[in-house]
Amino acid sequence: MPAIDDAVIAACVARMASEPKSAMERRLSVRAAIERAEVHSNHLTLVLKADHLQQQDRVPDDASMETISVPWQPTSCRPTKTIVNATTSDPEGSPSREKQRDRLLATIARSRNWMDDLLSGRVPDLEAIAVRDGLSIRGVRLC
Repeated sequence: MPAIDDAVIAACVARMASEPKSAMERRLSVRAAIERAEVHSNHLTLVLKADHLQQQDRVPDDASMETISVPWQPTSCRPTKTIVNATTSDPEGSPSREKQRDRLLATIARSRNWMDDLLSGRVPDLEAIAVRDGLSIRGVRLC
C-alpha cells in the first residue's frame, strides 16, 4: 500500500494550490482534495475538488472537479514461490533446503505406507493408523 499512497500523494501535491510542509500535512491536504478515487486494473482515477487546485489547473466554472489518472499495478500479497531446478542449483544445497527435501520425502514415504496398509486391509481406517503411530487423526489426514 505505501506505493499507492506515494503515487497518489505525488500526483495530487503537484496540482495543489499550496504545497504542504510536513508529511502529515500532505496526507491531510490530499485527503481533503480528493472527491473520489476509482481503482482500475492498470491505473487509479482520482477526482479532485477544484478549490484545492492551482489556478492554471482549475477547470471552467461549470465544472468543480478535475480528473487525473495515476499509473498503478496491483501486487500480490502472497510470497513468490519458485521451483528450483536441481541441475542449475548449487550442488551442495543449503542445509535448510536439504532438511525440507528430506522431510518431504519421508512424509511421502509414510503416506504411501499408510495407503498400502489401508488398501491391503492391515488397518481398518485412519483412526487406527493415528493410534498405531501415536499421531492425532488430524496429523494423519494432513500428511
